[in-house]
Amino acid sequence: MKIEKINDKRFLGWLPLVLSVVVIYQAVMLVSTLQKLNNATTTTGTVATKKNADALVFGLKSDSKDFKIGQIYEMAVVLRSPKMTAIDGADIFVKFDAAGFDVSDLKPAVGLPSLAYKSISQATGMISAGLYISAKEGLVLNEALEMKLVTFKIKPKIAGKFVFNLTTRNDSKEFATMIVETQTKKVLPFAIEQLQISVSK
Repeated sequence: MKIEKINDKRFLGWLPLVLSVVVIYQAVMLVSTLQKLNNATTTTGTVATKKNADALVFGLKSDSKDFKIGQIYEMAVVLRSPKMTAIDGADIFVKFDAAGFDVSDLKPAVGLPSLAYKSISQATGMISAGLYISAKEGLVLNEALEMKLVTFKIKPKIAGKFVFNLTTRNDSKEFATMIVETQTKKVLPFAIEQLQISVSK
């Protein structure tokens, strides 16, 4: 009986340690599962982290390939859909290097309505534009065709390599690019193609 009591005490002494190990193991397994789900998922908030067959693609384009200090170039925010889709509008926010560029002449692309709001902040390096479609059918995006939404002009001030990129909820709650689908009125997921450019003297 004495030995049995000693064993019981030993067991009770080991019990908290055993429970701790079990809890830690379960936590590790949960984190591992979540990581697998995050790697498998295509969207984070409203932004696709991986391109997939259903995601729209937001990007920035320029007809110029060579950028020189002091020259003026036109840039465009473009949207591409893998299938025919209609949107009610978009809130567009583009981050740029204010030390490297002067930005001006922000406007809707040809054939689109006036912007509901627009601003260019050289202080924060942020371009903001609201494009809202009043037509009942919305703005129709044809399959695989790229459509310009807004354009603006840049004037490089210094040489170097720079990135123009759309900001999302992952970057800022205040400056979050979004697209709303006409039929469902839901915010659509999308992938982003940033634009890297090199400026020379």
